[in-house]
Amino acid sequence: MARVDVYRVLLIRSGATAWDETEHLSGLADLPICEAGLARFVIDPGTVVENEPRSVLSANDQASVQSAGLVAKALGCKVKACSGLRDVDLGLWQGLRMDEIRERSPKVYKQWCDDPLSLKPPEGEPLRVAQERLIDEMIRAIERAARGAKSHTPVVAVVLRPVAMALVRAKLLDDPGLVCWPQIVSGPAFEWHRIPHERVDLLRAPVSSGV
Repeated sequence: MARVDVYRVLLIRSGATAWDETEHLSGLADLPICEAGLARFVIDPGTVVENEPRSVLSANDQASVQSAGLVAKALGCKVKACSGLRDVDLGLWQGLRMDEIRERSPKVYKQWCDDPLSLKPPEGEPLRVAQERLIDEMIRAIERAARGAKSHTPVVAVVLRPVAMALVRAKLLDDPGLVCWPQIVSGPAFEWHRIPHERVDLLRAPVSSGV
């Protein structure tokens, strides 16, 4: 295995489910990509193939695995589904529309917009804890995927659900505002990141006790 200098990571937002289309909060609901989501799941093949990710990692829900399968098929590689990359457990918010939360609990909606990492869904997972879990699992997964790589800059694609992807982007870009709901809805379909080897340990953090 070559010494890794930089991990190049392609974050990919999974294809939309029926709940995504109507802005229902999915949480851990295991839903497939809907027809409209499948039609929109288009990633520039030139960009992906040119950079040659040799591994495709994904969360283990249906939409993420389906999306990862489409990417892997184009690249001629396999998918590794990781339970640690699962979406945030939104507890009692799962299945609600965001406008329902906004109407019933305007303070909660404001908190999601102003200080999203402080949120703890009722009977769910604190968003900050979820972010730490996702980052830790992603780092471990890309390290495993890079084993045996001949390149000093291994390339890995990671498929995540929208909220999970926003949490990872916020950590990598040091911008908590990316987790506010409007940013999640309008987030990119895919995004490249470079993670220097020396930054890996800095990204890892012990799991918080929550808020």
